[in-house]
Amino acid sequence: MRSKLVYDWPTRIFHWVFASGFLIAFAIAKTQDEDSFRFPIHMLIGLGWLVLILFRILWGWVGTPHARFSGFQLGLPSLLHYLRSIMKGTGREPAGHNPASSWVAILMLTLGSGIVVSGLMMVNGIFGEIAEEIHEWCGNGFLILAGLHVAGVLFHLFRKKDGIAFSMVDGKKIETTAGDAISSSRPVAGGMLIISLLVIAVAIARSYDVPSRTLKLAGITLKLGEAED
Repeated sequence: MRSKLVYDWPTRIFHWVFASGFLIAFAIAKTQDEDSFRFPIHMLIGLGWLVLILFRILWGWVGTPHARFSGFQLGLPSLLHYLRSIMKGTGREPAGHNPASSWVAILMLTLGSGIVVSGLMMVNGIFGEIAEEIHEWCGNGFLILAGLHVAGVLFHLFRKKDGIAFSMVDGKKIETTAGDAISSSRPVAGGMLIISLLVIAVAIARSYDVPSRTLKLAGITLKLGEAED
């Protein structure tokens, strides 16, 4: 029975907003021409992603125990042992991020950072085609990693039948050992994150000029289109 609270609200909110932002931005990049009035939404989402990544890095240091990077299991032996246990359908699931999800989280943050930085480089005409190749490589890599992550979660669910697929919805996992549960889901911090994201989204929307495809925000002006060489 999944009754132990292990993931706080900020971690869960980040997870779903981060994933949704990527899917929308990737879909726009693949279906819309760069001259389309919808294409800049792809870049505006990238700016939102920058805020999300910075928040997750901060929360990885000050968040609840299972949200912190110090709680991630990144050792290669631990990963191999965990994958073998999943294949056999045995072993006890860690309370927080297991070795596989620990690696996925770190790699997604890394690739996500690469997407944002290379996107900003493209907008500002820095390193030209190199930045574009990095952006595309990171985007495709993120998509592949996300697909593997979903497949892994479904396989885990099939083998262990422990409802792990819902842990990022209600924050709960099965009973493990005493002391693994968190005392609070940090609803105030989660609410502040949602409000902050909404405020930033409104500020971006109000500061974006559609005809010129120019964003003027906090004294910075960005032309939302790939800069000419």
